[in-house]
Amino acid sequence: MSQEREALNPQTMGDGIIDYHDYQRFAEEPKLVSIYGDEDVRLIQWNLDPGQGHPAHVHENFAQVLIVLQGSGEALRGENDPPLPIKAGQMLLAPRHIPHSIRNTGTERLSYITLATIAAQS
Repeated sequence: MSQEREALNPQTMGDGIIDYHDYQRFAEEPKLVSIYGDEDVRLIQWNLDPGQGHPAHVHENFAQVLIVLQGSGEALRGENDPPLPIKAGQMLLAPRHIPHSIRNTGTERLSYITLATIAAQS
């Protein structure tokens, strides 16, 4: 099991090279781990055991790219669209206002990174 790590920021990121395995932590509930954040972007890793996922949801103020690192499952994007298979090496693009989710429907653990833009504050 990997040690708990604090989310990185521009002052603590060192050379900027990270290993996603350092942020793999699984639990009885889907596990979200913050990796990096600054005023422009947020990088988060989700770790899902088989059967885990999260309900479809919408972000009004930012877009996301979901990048599957390992495992396989189903991706949902859109209000009435059926789930689609997704696996390691594939991405789900989720613009603002578009419902989206990923569920681990496979037999192995699934990890994915979300890269989110941050909306400018007025």
